Amino acid sequence: MVRNESSTKGGCLKNNQDEAMLKLLLRTTMPDADRAAAMGYKAFLEGKNINDNPFDLGSKEFQAWEDSWWNSFYDPEVTLVTDFA
Repeated sequence: MVRNESSTKGGCLKNNQDEAMLKLLLRTTMPDADRAAAMGYKAFLEGKNINDNPFDLGSKEFQAWEDSWWNSFYDPEVTLVTDFA
């Protein structure tokens, strides 16, 4: 396998294609609860209501979304990666 050195330099992303591939990789490998938490944080920032939780009541995704929404409510400066939600 030949590595394409033109797309990376020193391990840094060099172009949009590399960035898009990284986002796709993270989107497909991010655990469901982590994705749900990112969605809850983003939902709060977008002004959505706590009742807008799209997950089934009692699921780990539901709880992660709700916990993240409330954490954002009490501390909107929380740092969380949401580009992959």
